[in-house]
Amino acid sequence: MLVCHKFTLCGSVDWSKTDRICVLNAKNHTKNSTFSLTKTENIHVDRKDFPEAVAGDCLLHSCNLNWICINVPVVRETCLDHLREDSHLRGRDGVYQIYVASEVKAVYCDMSTDGGGWTAIQRRQDNSTDFFRTWIEYKEGFGDPFRNYWIGNDAIHTLTKKGDLELRIELQRFNGERAFAQYSTFSIGNEDSYYKLLVSGYSGTAGDSLTYHNNRRFATKDSDVVYLGRYCATERHGAWWYYHCSYSNLNAKYGDVGDNGPGYVVWDHWTGGESLKETMMMIRESP
Repeated sequence: MLVCHKFTLCGSVDWSKTDRICVLNAKNHTKNSTFSLTKTENIHVDRKDFPEAVAGDCLLHSCNLNWICINVPVVRETCLDHLREDSHLRGRDGVYQIYVASEVKAVYCDMSTDGGGWTAIQRRQDNSTDFFRTWIEYKEGFGDPFRNYWIGNDAIHTLTKKGDLELRIELQRFNGERAFAQYSTFSIGNEDSYYKLLVSGYSGTAGDSLTYHNNRRFATKDSDVVYLGRYCATERHGAWWYYHCSYSNLNAKYGDVGDNGPGYVVWDHWTGGESLKETMMMIRESP
């Protein structure tokens, strides 16, 4: 597998004396340049692949004569992979890098809830990010994982086709009250299927407002679905697996205290049409 990594050279390089570079995986690195390499523990590459030498800090490794060390991060494919590799990450929620859908993505990892290892595919924290976006934007992903983002439908499909995954949805009202909905089975199809949703096995405290959307295609404002003359993505001001039209709508317009209606961020079986303050959709391998 080829992975595009960020790296920093250790010190300066005299190319007249350096024939090859010793590349070792390491967890700490300084972003500087990119290079595609195979995902192994020890890699040797020719100097022609590196046009410049850049000073930087790195771990001390023993390299052969005339070789230069480079720190390369080991990029995992899910947040659970990060946790399995380093148990000290348990409880350390935050943004990590994973390799998914042929690229390295920054994602929010919940390392605390129910044992941790959850990869967030959606997050809403405030109204600073517009979620009323196009098919291409939802396909590729957008936003900032520190605050508000959608990881991308291609990425979700890639993650969910690896095996049995569970979905957990965390919800918070403006008064601080929290609830969750968890599903033992979750996946979406590829783009040819319009990212068709497959979800089942509800448990939780928020009520089941997603199974209604099972087997439905994803819809956006420029790739809408029509049920009995209603354009659901346009009417509900969002992007979702609509079905005449929705019992949940987590990518809709972000509201404020007192806002109420199906065009806002809602989970009907918990708070009806009351607009929610925070949401997070996250996935993990089923136990």
